[in-house]
Amino acid sequence: MNKNIVAKKQKSHKKKLIFFDADGTLWYPKRTKYNGRPWWIYFDDKTKDNPLVHLTLTPRVKTTLKKLKELGVQTVLIAQMPYPKYKANKLLTEKTKYFGIFKYFDQIRASHAGIRASEPDPKDIAILEVIKDRKIPKSKALLVGDSYKFDYLAAKNCGIDCLLIDSFKHTKEYSEYKRVKKRIKNIGELLDYV
Repeated sequence: MNKNIVAKKQKSHKKKLIFFDADGTLWYPKRTKYNGRPWWIYFDDKTKDNPLVHLTLTPRVKTTLKKLKELGVQTVLIAQMPYPKYKANKLLTEKTKYFGIFKYFDQIRASHAGIRASEPDPKDIAILEVIKDRKIPKSKALLVGDSYKFDYLAAKNCGIDCLLIDSFKHTKEYSEYKRVKKRIKNIGELLDYV
């Protein structure tokens, strides 16, 4: 392909920054996939000691991340974890290296889950800090996630777009989830939005 055409495509994309949630979005448990909340794997007696070997990438993750890099779209892995920031970032980095996708992320950013309900959601704070640091307009940012509560609402509170992966149809939050118009069946479909 002509280099000028590639450069033109890179300039014309709608989104310049894509945030990705981790569990349930980029990877999920091999055994249950989307038939259960993904974090069960960290607490189950059979899987908690070595959860990585019980996880697998969700469909089309590597090819999509590679394509985003080719388009010049910045990517940030952002996830809430019940650990101090340093430990959480280390764990996320280990996971991306294990799955061979570390090289596709411009930044890995964990937010600490479990702060008081009266404070802003920690994912909200992390998203806004990344947007500010990277000097990206909110209109050019997008979050891809699998949870109405932890992803969609965080994006909405920040004023950025969100794509939810069709999952968790069995949960209580599904009635709210069904109202979200921007939903995708797999990560690859997000390329239609960039």
